[in-house]
Amino acid sequence: MRTVILCFSMISLTACSSSSPTTGGTGGSTGSSSSSGSAGSTSSSGSTSSSGSTGSSSTSSSGGGGGACTLGAVATTLPACTKPVTSSIEVPSGCAPTVDGVYHEGEWSDATCVLVGSDPVYLKFSGETLYLAWPMTPTCGCPAQLAFNTDAAQTLDGKQFDLGIFDDPGSATGDSSEYLSTGGAWVASSSVASGIVIANPPNSPPLVTYELAVPFSSLGITAGQAKTVGFAVNHPMSGLWPSGLTVPTGMYQPATPSNWGKLTSSVDWQ
Repeated sequence: MRTVILCFSMISLTACSSSSPTTGGTGGSTGSSSSSGSAGSTSSSGSTSSSGSTGSSSTSSSGGGGGACTLGAVATTLPACTKPVTSSIEVPSGCAPTVDGVYHEGEWSDATCVLVGSDPVYLKFSGETLYLAWPMTPTCGCPAQLAFNTDAAQTLDGKQFDLGIFDDPGSATGDSSEYLSTGGAWVASSSVASGIVIANPPNSPPLVTYELAVPFSSLGITAGQAKTVGFAVNHPMSGLWPSGLTVPTGMYQPATPSNWGKLTSSVDWQ
C-alpha cells in the first residue's frame, strides 16, 4: 500500500539540467495501478496496468511530423527550457518519439516546453498524436497531474480529463490513473483511455523520466482544423502551470478550467 504524504516544508529542487535519468526499461504493464484524486489516495497492485498500448506510438496519419525520430545516444538530460513564461503554448510539429521513458539525443530537440517549478514539460505533435516528456524531480511521493480541456468551457462540464502519475513510480506506467470531469467535479475512471500511453523506466531519484502519448481523438483535435486545447499541470511541492492555476485543498486535480493554460497550433495540427 502506498501512503501519500503531503509535506509542508520547503524542499530544495534539483535543476533538470544537472540530473541524469536512469536508462533502460520500456513502458508497459507491470501489475500496478493507482488512484490519484484526493490527498488520501492510495495505490494498489495485482492488476494489469491501464495506460493503453506500450512501446512506440508513432503514427503516419494526416497530422504533422516527419515520421519516427532517429534515435541517437541515450541522453542524460533534455534540452534546457528557455521559453518565456506564458499561459499559451504554440505546440510544434516534430518527429514521433519512442514512448518508453528513455530519452535519446534528437528525440525532443524539436519540442517546446513549459516549466513546472524547476522541471520542464516538453510538448510536440506528430501524426495525430500529442507527445509529452516530463523529467520530474521527486519531491513528495505523490501524484502529479496533467489535465486537458477539450472544449472552451470555463467549468468542469464533462469535456475535461486528467492523467495522474506518481513522482515515485513503482511501475513502468507510473502507477497511472485517469479522472474525468462530471457534474462540476472529478470522478475516477476505471482505466486510462485506450490509445493513451504513459511510460517510464521503473527508476528512482534523482530524476523520474516520463514520456506520454495522447491521441488527437482524446483531445477533440482534427488534423487540418483550428483547435485550442486547455492544459494544466500540477506537481505538489514542485509547482503549477500556468502560474494562476488553482487546485482545491485536499485535491490534486486542478479546479475550473477558466485559469488553465492553452495549447495551440498555427498550422492547425497538421
